[in-house]
Amino acid sequence: MKKVLLTIAAVAFAFAANAQFILGGDLGFNRSSSYLVDDGDKYASTFTPTDFGFSISPRLGYQFTEKIQAGLMLGYDYTLSVTKTSTTDPTELRSTDRDWTNMFGVGVYGRYNCFAMGKFTVFGQLNLGIGFGNNKTKTTFENGAPDVKNDVSKTFAFYGEIVPGINYALNENISFDIYLNFIALNYSMIKVSDPNIDMALVNHDWNLGANIDGISIDGLTNAITIGFNWHFACHKAE
Repeated sequence: MKKVLLTIAAVAFAFAANAQFILGGDLGFNRSSSYLVDDGDKYASTFTPTDFGFSISPRLGYQFTEKIQAGLMLGYDYTLSVTKTSTTDPTELRSTDRDWTNMFGVGVYGRYNCFAMGKFTVFGQLNLGIGFGNNKTKTTFENGAPDVKNDVSKTFAFYGEIVPGINYALNENISFDIYLNFIALNYSMIKVSDPNIDMALVNHDWNLGANIDGISIDGLTNAITIGFNWHFACHKAE
């Protein structure tokens, strides 16, 4: 029995000693602001909304064969919306409203390389994952009145998607992925529950084929995602 275990351990070590791993991920960032003035009343009210967000999705994969790759994914997404309200009406308070969301995710992926053309490789990728997070709000008044804080909702999500992409190999250690999200097949289930009341909203969404909105300039960041990969091998010491 001991010999069998030693043999299995030796085979596993030899397999890992020459393993081809891929450490990669996606990083996103967005910021927008606008300026609105409501001068329909006697006193003008000014609203200045600003949106900010970023996301990071690291992953670790293993290249089983020239065609097949699989691995684990993590994800974090943060969004913040800030609206400042000012008015010339002395009876109204100037305030700042903050609305932010934190989302965490974990999942697995599998990739199949369809064909290669020089440094470019066309692939199809299956992603499966779950996510959870929360949404909170806070209102701050300039006159020193107490802040108003609320836990608005909690979110649980499950998603699965098949997305095509193109990999560009800069060299043997560095490559870039371009995911064509606007022609992906995907399914998502999102459950949003309100901690203040006994109620939850569950939404199921299927999407197949090209997303026309995603092809527009405004939706380009959602239609195409760029990822970075570092390829490295664990070599057995001499």
